[in-house]
Amino acid sequence: MPKRSKTDAHSLRHVQQRAAHDADQTEFAAVINGSTVVDAGIFDDRIADSMDDYRADDPMNVVSQSHRHDIAYDSAAGAVHEEILRRIDLLGDAYPFSLSGNNISHTQSKNLVYEFFLAICNSPNITANPYTGLPRIFERLSAQIVRGYMGVHTSAIHTGAPRDNGTSFREVMEQLNRESGEWIWGPEPELPDEPADQDGGVDFVTWKMAHDGRCKGQLFLLCQCACGNDWDTKLNDLNLRRLAKWFHPPWLVTPVRAFATPMHLVDGHLNEASRIAGVVFDRARLTMIANQAECADAVALFRAEITDLIALVIGDEAA
Repeated sequence: MPKRSKTDAHSLRHVQQRAAHDADQTEFAAVINGSTVVDAGIFDDRIADSMDDYRADDPMNVVSQSHRHDIAYDSAAGAVHEEILRRIDLLGDAYPFSLSGNNISHTQSKNLVYEFFLAICNSPNITANPYTGLPRIFERLSAQIVRGYMGVHTSAIHTGAPRDNGTSFREVMEQLNRESGEWIWGPEPELPDEPADQDGGVDFVTWKMAHDGRCKGQLFLLCQCACGNDWDTKLNDLNLRRLAKWFHPPWLVTPVRAFATPMHLVDGHLNEASRIAGVVFDRARLTMIANQAECADAVALFRAEITDLIALVIGDEAA
């Protein structure tokens, strides 16, 4: 019996995420130049001969090396084209690009949110100066976008390290207690005064405040953010059992875990990330939420910072 080809989302998640990465590079080239060809994102891969994800099986070794290379390139270009079409269908008017044949053109979005997330994914670095502002602003911007997602009577607080005012994790969680009425700091007896990881795996907290003024059993969403290509290694960083031991009582209603990333996750990875990390806010979801009218004012507060950071990454790419 012939072996069945694996075409489900889970089996294809790695090759589709590779196409998503190449589509990101194509989009950013369009941001820099106004427009570009769809296969612009795989040009460097072709030069480096690093297109194994797209190579067709050739168990009998009957196809020449150059022909296999051409097949892989055509496959990669087709995959990027399909990914861009998927984004057009998914994001609609929130997608700041248009496709005509093999050409993709950029039209600047009103809030620059998509372009900012794209810049993070195309940055040469996010952990060293001058790029450290990319993940820092992502955490703070995402907190406000998710706050908008949760609707009226919702608050948000950034808790990840480093914090703007230099407060400790204990101090920022005591602030959360003052604002929400829950989360009473009280480590278990064998613990030190503060956790060693500085943020307990929580980069921001949003919560739905009780309408009746009784601060008991409110809905809290705790989010871990990941901006690097190693995002999939951080899905378990936020662990409620590890976090609970720092509070007494920890909570009345179990918080909802969430995960935010500027990456555009394909379905197979989105499914897996949701199983492990909770509610996932990837680039597509954050962009669409940010484009809602109720988020406009909060997003506008970051306009100057994200404009500068986009220009920083564009400068490196264009150099």
